[in-house]
Amino acid sequence: NSMVRLFFGLSLSFALSSLVEMHTGVLKDDFAAKESEFQESQIKELKSKVDKMTASQKNKNDTIDTITERPDKLNRQQDKDHKKTVVTEEILNTLDADIESEVQKTEDSVERGQE
Repeated sequence: NSMVRLFFGLSLSFALSSLVEMHTGVLKDDFAAKESEFQESQIKELKSKVDKMTASQKNKNDTIDTITERPDKLNRQQDKDHKKTVVTEEILNTLDADIESEVQKTEDSVERGQE
């Protein structure tokens, strides 16, 4: 009778031990799966944040580029306008000189004609 109890006790102990090990293994696997899921969600969240920050920085850089380009465009336009003004002044000066020359020729010819 005591041998049966001993055998039954050992069998029960072994069965409980196996059950605990199996349950612990399942818990470990479950924990590992949950931890992996959590890490993946954290990685996705961080990637999303990085993407948003990258897009935001790109927008800032584009704005900075636009702001720095404006003065360049304005300066180029002013240079073009200045060149047009210089050319116009040169043309007017040439016309003034031509007119002055013609007036002088006319005056000289009138004076010669009166003599």
